[in-house]
Amino acid sequence: MLPLYLTHHAIVIVVYGLGTFRGRAHFWGAANALCEVTNCFCTVIELFACVSSEAKERWKTLHRWNSMWFSISYCALRLMLFPMVFLWYMNDVITHPDLSWAKVGNAERILYPLANLMVFGLSVNWALPVVRGTLRRLFGTEEQLAMAAETAAAAVANETAAAVAGRGEKESGEFDAPSSSARLYQRHTSLIKSAQ
Repeated sequence: MLPLYLTHHAIVIVVYGLGTFRGRAHFWGAANALCEVTNCFCTVIELFACVSSEAKERWKTLHRWNSMWFSISYCALRLMLFPMVFLWYMNDVITHPDLSWAKVGNAERILYPLANLMVFGLSVNWALPVVRGTLRRLFGTEEQLAMAAETAAAAVANETAAAVAGRGEKESGEFDAPSSSARLYQRHTSLIKSAQ
């Protein structure tokens, strides 16, 4: 993962450097830079990782709110922003090539979309740990989340197997669920009821 991060940062530095040096594509650079807002919340999470358990307990509400806002900003400013900016950029290139594509060099034509897609790929890679951390912080223990993930995975596997095999609902209207996913579901619901 480290080589990918180093490559990403090298490309981003070159892209921003080219934009600054040549005076081009500032709007696109600023639009992509909005993703850095998530680092404000991420920094607080990293600070909480360094403090004592007493401090974590004392500031639990702040930690929960911060974690929630981190996930919301992450989804909005990373998972949604990068594809939107990329598509907006490509629309600009296609509809106004004389104002956009013709005014930039080959370096910007290649490196700008590459940097955007690379950061988006890294953001997608980190999306699941971000959401898991937020859910753990807001709603419960690791065991409950593991059970929820197991149940969801079993349900997805069941649906996939049913779709591949061409099975649907039984004639009685009940879903044909394998016993393993049914057991996981029952364990999960009993765990949640006991936690409440």
